[in-house]
Amino acid sequence: MHGGAMATNEALVKKLNDEFGYAAPITFLYENNPGFQSHRKEVTKKIHKFYFGGEEITTDKFENLTNIYTDSWFLHGIHETALALAEHTTVYTGLITHRRKDFSMLSAFGVAKNFGMQN
Repeated sequence: MHGGAMATNEALVKKLNDEFGYAAPITFLYENNPGFQSHRKEVTKKIHKFYFGGEEITTDKFENLTNIYTDSWFLHGIHETALALAEHTTVYTGLITHRRKDFSMLSAFGVAKNFGMQN
């Protein structure tokens, strides 16, 4: 849902573009990671290139922004947990991709399009 706030807010998207180098480490949860301290700028550039092709972030690239939040806030933790559990037992992970056609929480942000599962 964090990306949802930016889906229709051009001012927030502009601010993210202008301050991506500052905002990304905080927003995507690697600011205080000791493994990234010495090369945080390089990591930030790689993230921007991976998710946005190094191009300007726009509201048209909303799904890319949502993917960053999903990967950094949710999937990373799931991956780390699965690895830890796999030391003791067999682990099966899955990804829910069901798209409920009649409802999306993004409507709270004025986003009419239903992108399926959102964070």
